[in-house]
Amino acid sequence: AKRLRKYLERQGITFRMKTTVTSLADIDADAILIATGRKPNVSADLAVAGITYDERKGISVDEHFETNVSGVYAIGDVNGKQMLAHAAEMQGIHVVNRLTGHQDNIRFDIMPSAIFTSPEAACVGLSEDQCKATLPGYRCRKAFWRANGKALTMDAGEGLFKKISAEDIKDGDSVRFVLEKTGNLKGRVYLPEGVDYAWVQVYGMDRLVKTDNQGFYAMDSLPPFEYELRYIVGDSVVEGSATVDAGEEATAFIYTFEPDSVKILDFESENEEFFITDLGYSVTGYMAATDTNTKTVPDINEEVAKFITEAGAGREGRALHWKSSAAVGKWSFFGSWICKEESPCDISATDSIVFYARGTGVISIAFETLGSSNVEGKTLAYDTLATDGEWSRRVIKPSNFKPRDDLYGNLGWDVVSKAMTTISIAAYDDTEFWIDDVVLYGVKPSNFVER
Repeated sequence: AKRLRKYLERQGITFRMKTTVTSLADIDADAILIATGRKPNVSADLAVAGITYDERKGISVDEHFETNVSGVYAIGDVNGKQMLAHAAEMQGIHVVNRLTGHQDNIRFDIMPSAIFTSPEAACVGLSEDQCKATLPGYRCRKAFWRANGKALTMDAGEGLFKKISAEDIKDGDSVRFVLEKTGNLKGRVYLPEGVDYAWVQVYGMDRLVKTDNQGFYAMDSLPPFEYELRYIVGDSVVEGSATVDAGEEATAFIYTFEPDSVKILDFESENEEFFITDLGYSVTGYMAATDTNTKTVPDINEEVAKFITEAGAGREGRALHWKSSAAVGKWSFFGSWICKEESPCDISATDSIVFYARGTGVISIAFETLGSSNVEGKTLAYDTLATDGEWSRRVIKPSNFKPRDDLYGNLGWDVVSKAMTTISIAAYDDTEFWIDDVVLYGVKPSNFVER
């Protein structure tokens, strides 16, 4: 404090200590800061409840912030222990952990604090005065900023770093600090009907985030660790965990309240990458044709974004649209990987595939199992469109998929649905159509691999 005052006085700041202010009329200054200190804001009403308190020191609490009245806790400035916002937050977390039977490793004896002046002042752990009283023979080491080249180039040569240690730390002993990259955590809490958001808390830390209205959340700058998580969803509390690695992004999903359907395509993106909201990850789409004589509008060689248009005909949002002209036995198609080759998805519980379409011609929806680690093949179901320009809700059942005949790799629904990796939508002969919102009913998001 003495050194900081000296630095501030060099900047032209005048200190008047133990002064009673009666008038500011005779003071020539650009700004005046009156620092009278703080005391807990408590009232005599506490005595009615039998809670012990002192007007200057605040409410009396034990090491777990419990008052003399069992079951009544006091956190923050009112207990007079550490009048810091982050200390109050950690006290609250400690109390909640204690009430719910969880252990934490919060150290209130080393709570960091800072003064946001210029230069700034900060400390963590025992002060030198406390060391004098409790650690006879303590050691103190100082390093001045004026000896640091970078500090001088930044015109910040005033200041120092002071390290205080107990006497049993001898010369030659060493402490090694290993700096690792932090990681990120993201995920989704599937929200039950009537719940607009959830809270995600990391045990033993002050990290608490609120999900958006679809249940998505994200936390950045987490040190590598195996974390225990608490999800507060409406009136329910769900426990979870996640391992965060240095420089990596981890995911954690809560499926407790997941729906019985998954929308795997909605075409709201303006490029080839589509975000599957129900699964919480993005996939990439592509266009192709079985031979070079198949003609499409837009041209099949254009980027996928060219095939995404306004849905039109009274439907809001965007849709996949193209016009195709192909010889018999040939077709053009849109495709997208939904699940990874090394971890295909089981959609065999699907009882129906529902989508919206308009147009004229013959289309198909096919699911495929691709990749060298799988038995490659597909299963497909045809649909004939004649909607007179109006949007129509289309329903395909597993029984509508073509029976296995091994023609063009057709392995049938029973085989492919247990190890699906991609979906494709094809147009045959002379067809023009729009398609949107492909939903699988009867299957849950947890049937899909977390990516």
